[in-house]
Amino acid sequence: MTAMSDASIRAQMKSGNLILDGDETSAKHCSYEFHASRVVYGVSEEELTPTVIELSSPHADSVAMIQPSAVAWIRSKERVRVPVDHVGLWVQTNSLSRRGLLLLNSTLVEPGYEGYLCAHVVNLSSNVVSVGGSTIIAKLLFLALDSNALELVASSRYDKYDEHLDQLAASSSKSFLRVSELVPRLHSKLEETQKAAQLAAAEIEKAKLKAVEEAIQQVRAKVQEEIKAGSDKVSQLGNKWALQLAGGFAVAFVSVMAGVMWLYPQVRAIDLRTEQTIREIVRRETALLTPLQNSTASPVSPNAGTQAPTVAAPGGASASPPAPTP
Repeated sequence: MTAMSDASIRAQMKSGNLILDGDETSAKHCSYEFHASRVVYGVSEEELTPTVIELSSPHADSVAMIQPSAVAWIRSKERVRVPVDHVGLWVQTNSLSRRGLLLLNSTLVEPGYEGYLCAHVVNLSSNVVSVGGSTIIAKLLFLALDSNALELVASSRYDKYDEHLDQLAASSSKSFLRVSELVPRLHSKLEETQKAAQLAAAEIEKAKLKAVEEAIQQVRAKVQEEIKAGSDKVSQLGNKWALQLAGGFAVAFVSVMAGVMWLYPQVRAIDLRTEQTIREIVRRETALLTPLQNSTASPVSPNAGTQAPTVAAPGGASASPPAPTP
């Protein structure tokens, strides 16, 4: 199988074969570069008809914007006429792949086909990719067969090529793998999940607090039981010790009272003897002082003459004689 060179392609174009409505300068190396003419976008659930941008019309937008994750069908400006002894190979271009556009319908263009070609692309980048009338959408290689193909493509089925693309777009999602449609749903589902998680967390927290409270109550009840049991034991021991102490106190009290009853007469006897001794000492001292008092004489007055002697009065008191009469 041999691939046609750019020279062979240009020669065939001059004869009105291979590429119709094309430019010979677009035949390069071993392929022909097809250009964009019409862009059709996929539809969302709210849209009924696909959005179409005609790049070849002077009154239409000259550039089509393909959003991130969006898909589009880009119809070629040129038409192709594949010989019965050749097959075309529709391939990706490096320029579009570097910009993030991926060709989804790399395929064979069978012998006998005549008509437009389409590049079904998706934007896998995070940037908007612009497509204009000069944008190369794909390349077509022509490979020679070893003989003429027996079955040829019925090109008449694609006479209304644009309508065919519109139908494809209308039945397809606006984004690759319905990402643009799934994202809002995922956000909604995420919010629901977050709310459910919050509710579950709240329930878990309640259950945790309840479990802690129950555990505290159980521990408290257990502690109270242990305290009561300890208190009862201490009370029993206290009663036992009280009885023992009460018995000891009674014995000690009886002993003390017996000691006091024995000691009091002894102390009283000593007190009486001490009192008698003091009385005896006082009596003796009084007896010694009496003669000394009796031997003491009063002085003689010069006017009165000789004082009369002191006579002891009855009862031990001293009495003076009557004074002389003048």
